[in-house]
Amino acid sequence: MGKKKAAEHELAAEPVAEQPSTVNRFDFEQKFLNTWHITDDVRLLSSRQASPADWEALAKLYDIRFDDTFTYFEQMIRERKIQ
Repeated sequence: MGKKKAAEHELAAEPVAEQPSTVNRFDFEQKFLNTWHITDDVRLLSSRQASPADWEALAKLYDIRFDDTFTYFEQMIRERKIQ
């Protein structure tokens, strides 16, 4: 299996991270800021003339990252850490 296929397989097999029972705004802020990495990742793939599979893997990664961040946000609301 090539490096690209191995990376895609690894990403697909990655379990969903469990959210901690207690959340805080500092961890949320870090998760939120990490979503901004998408612009750097898009530029990197563009500079290397990425394949459609590369772009699909990036989209999957950011689907997971955004979903994880929103889940954390919802947990903060449930725990009344933000209003």
